[in-house]
Amino acid sequence: FDGSIVYTPCTINTKNADLTVTLCQVHKTVFTASGAKSPDVSFDIILDDCDVTTAKTAEVVFSGAGVGDGSILALDGGGATGVGIEFAENSGTAIKLGDKSAAQNLFSGSGGVVNSLHYKARYKSFATDVTTGKATATADFTISYQ
Repeated sequence: FDGSIVYTPCTINTKNADLTVTLCQVHKTVFTASGAKSPDVSFDIILDDCDVTTAKTAEVVFSGAGVGDGSILALDGGGATGVGIEFAENSGTAIKLGDKSAAQNLFSGSGGVVNSLHYKARYKSFATDVTTGKATATADFTISYQ
């Protein structure tokens, strides 16, 4: 047996337990220079049963192995090289790996209200020479409430 008893202002929706964000195939020619980015792909982190008497906003920190200057997520080995995955606010503003996102307002979870924290992800080159191959990675996220 393994577990714990906790209190959090919101419950992470079970669909987010193994959230997969599909960035699709991106042609190598998109990455013409270091810092070039693929088109954004939107994704949501869903929160249920939020108690807004305890917390009014939520911020997310994305974490994992960094690459380049450390601000983007490294790809798994054995595939494409010269690129990583950059996280962004829904507005498109980059979120550095390990930094907090902007706070997003929470709404009371009573009556089936669901809170969706909106983000984007994209490939970003950190080298001038990008090679082709599988481009997968694993990240964790931590939510802090205010």
